[in-house]
Amino acid sequence: SWRAVVGLRYTDESKDVYFNREQLSSPTIWNTLANPPFESGLMTFSDDFLNGNLNLQHDLNDDIMLYASYGVGSKTGGFAESAEVGSADPSLGVEAGVASTERGSRVETETATTFEIGAKMSLLNQAATLNIALFQTDIEDFQETSFTGTEFLTRNIEAESEGLEIDGQYQLTDAFRLIGGVTYADSINAEDDSTLAQAPLWTGSVGYFYERAVGDSLMFSNTGFVRYRDDMVSQINETYPSDSLTTVDLSFSLSDLNDTWSARLIATNIFDEREVDFSGPLAALVGSRYGALGAGDQGVIMQGASETRSIKFQVDYNF
Repeated sequence: SWRAVVGLRYTDESKDVYFNREQLSSPTIWNTLANPPFESGLMTFSDDFLNGNLNLQHDLNDDIMLYASYGVGSKTGGFAESAEVGSADPSLGVEAGVASTERGSRVETETATTFEIGAKMSLLNQAATLNIALFQTDIEDFQETSFTGTEFLTRNIEAESEGLEIDGQYQLTDAFRLIGGVTYADSINAEDDSTLAQAPLWTGSVGYFYERAVGDSLMFSNTGFVRYRDDMVSQINETYPSDSLTTVDLSFSLSDLNDTWSARLIATNIFDEREVDFSGPLAALVGSRYGALGAGDQGVIMQGASETRSIKFQVDYNF
């Protein structure tokens, strides 16, 4: 009734990069003072690390399995253009201990350590399944990227995320199945306790799947889902907020039992709910706006908005 799963991965990675900027037009304040020419020379990033995971599982009975897991994973660093480079030369300040305004473009390797406990259950005479997980993730040198209005800024911070995840399904009849899940994830910058960008506190969905034969040669299916995303912020320091979003999707399908052909009607976001998924400062005159869907403050770029309502008809035929 007890099992253990162990995994290990060793990584040794090296990256070389060369940045330069040339003045190709007549001298201006923009190309001489604001963005002066430079040659960084060859810059090298190298790192090696050992990642792994350990998962202990215990069968409480035939229908319930309990588990506890520990894992360490890494995302290699490197170099990125950075607004923290005061002179625009990304080779400056690559050595450790240099002031942040001249720290160069070096991005350190990100390392995440995760603890998780949970249960996987089969219920109601195996007609239903339910999975529950509690998790805690600590990320050292999290590679956070934000938009300044003229460029993207990448920096390393300490981040934490903890929460709960529940998902399951219930086969009500031979033809009808309910599906759902919800995640609570409190994700913060551990250095100042601010909420991480693009990290809603709650997300979830609930839906159904219906399928049954029509006559002796056809199969009809119908699915429907309601999806929810909590309000969130788009940029660091809890700036550029976005309201919560709830969408509804439906689909209908008719197919040959021999899988020769199928026809599908797919409708996403049928109530045409709209909310911005990414926003930030705009590099233009005060009062300007770019790509705004819905209300937004002046001088704000708003893009990557939620998918608007779409209705598609799809036909497949297998020769």
